[in-house]
Amino acid sequence: VNEFKAGAFRIAQKSKVPVVPFCIDGTGNLFEYNGNVLNPKSKVRLHIMPAIDTSEYTRDDWKALPGICEEMIRAELKSIRNKE
Repeated sequence: VNEFKAGAFRIAQKSKVPVVPFCIDGTGNLFEYNGNVLNPKSKVRLHIMPAIDTSEYTRDDWKALPGICEEMIRAELKSIRNKE
């Protein structure tokens, strides 16, 4: 997981819509780790987390949101991988 940038959240901020964090696990096994050859036996998991209502967010809340989402996704990925 790379650092989350605030720019990705600007559309949600301008539109005043909820942000729906999600994580995808296992995509590296599809191509990246085997010489870019498709591995059809790979399992990819998509986890959609509860939406974050941003309708009442202040400027400071928006500044904190990328870090909050990053932490949520890192925790979810850790949980997914611990269940294997």
